[in-house]
Amino acid sequence: VVFIDDQDGTTVKLLDGALHLWGKAMAMHDRSFRPLRDVPARPDPNAWWVVLGHGHLEHTEDDLYGRSSPVTPADIEATAADYVALGHWHVRTDASTENVSAWYSGAPYGVAASHQMNLIDLHPVHGVIVSSVPVELPPAGCRPA
Repeated sequence: VVFIDDQDGTTVKLLDGALHLWGKAMAMHDRSFRPLRDVPARPDPNAWWVVLGHGHLEHTEDDLYGRSSPVTPADIEATAADYVALGHWHVRTDASTENVSAWYSGAPYGVAASHQMNLIDLHPVHGVIVSSVPVELPPAGCRPA
């Protein structure tokens, strides 16, 4: 487990540098927090570049209806990432742009549950492949331990 706690963002290298992840900690879930702003340039052109962000997708800057932690397609595109993993929406949603694959994973449990999760395959020939995989519910349901 790697805990990203830098509010300005940090890059984590995994798999001997074959995968670089970038994300930033959220101090306050409000409109001023822009989870995909100030993403650095790809650190290694030969490694996979995955950006992590928790926020609310709005289609343009004009659509920012006061929702917290806004993310726009322009923000996603500007990452130049191979994949952007988004969180906040409880419904599995494709938020990809012309050049960047981006998805909300959704929530496998709860009111809006799809009982699905995203499986991301970073394939050296075919690029990013996103698949939906079923999540089996525990026999007693999901409840605190």
